Amino acid sequence: MLAVLTHGLRAEDVSALNVGSYDGIRLRFVRKKDKSEAIVPLRQSAREQILVYLERRRSQREALTDDTPLFLSYDLRSPGHRLGYQGIYYFTKIRLGEATEIQNLTPHRFRHTYASELVELGIDTLLARALTGHKSEKVFQRYIEGKRLAAAEEAFFRAIEVESAEG
Repeated sequence: MLAVLTHGLRAEDVSALNVGSYDGIRLRFVRKKDKSEAIVPLRQSAREQILVYLERRRSQREALTDDTPLFLSYDLRSPGHRLGYQGIYYFTKIRLGEATEIQNLTPHRFRHTYASELVELGIDTLLARALTGHKSEKVFQRYIEGKRLAAAEEAFFRAIEVESAEG
C-alpha cells in the first residue's frame, strides 16, 4: 500500500483500488474526488512490491478477480475486508509515523512529495498535473512550494561558495 501512496494517490483512491485496477505497469481507476479517469505509471520497485503482495494472497488460496479489493484490512475487527481510509490513515500516521519519527505524517503528505519529485525529475508541470490529477496550476504550485524554497536556498549557498572561492 505504501508503494502506491508514494505515487501521489489520495488515500480514498488507494482504498477503492481493485486487483483489476493494476495491469502490471500502471494503475487505472476513477478518482473519487472528481470522477476523472486516472492512469498512474508505477516505479519498478512498486510493481515488484504489488506482485509479491498479490502472490502472497494467492498462495493463501485467495481467489483474486478484477473486482477483488487490491488492499485488504488486517485489523482484527474486519480482517479480509477492503482497507478503508481510516486504516490507511492509521497505518501512515500512527504505525509509520511513529516508526520513522516523522511528525504529522499523513497519507496526503505523500502527494506533496510525489508532486515535488516529478518536478525535480524535470517533468513539465502540465504533465506532472496529469499524473497527480491536479486541475489547477495554482494548487499544484502550492504542493511544490516547499521544495522550491529549499532549492532556492541551496542555490544561494552554492552561489556564495563560488563567490567566496573566487574572492
